[in-house]
Amino acid sequence: MALINGYRSPDGWEVLGFDWDLGETVHQTIFGDVNFGNGAYAILQFADNEGLIFNSIAGPIRIDYPQS
Repeated sequence: MALINGYRSPDGWEVLGFDWDLGETVHQTIFGDVNFGNGAYAILQFADNEGLIFNSIAGPIRIDYPQS
């Protein structure tokens, strides 16, 4: 999966994950208009437990997703 961070209307800042082979969206985290969603050229990565490590403009954060 390739992860990118960007800003799109109307949702605001987001992280999108694309399937490397198919180019389809397989992940999306929406932060909205708040600045901590701005990755400022951060290196994005998933942790072992499917959490996202995100070095935002406001400092590093970890996003833990509910386990299914």
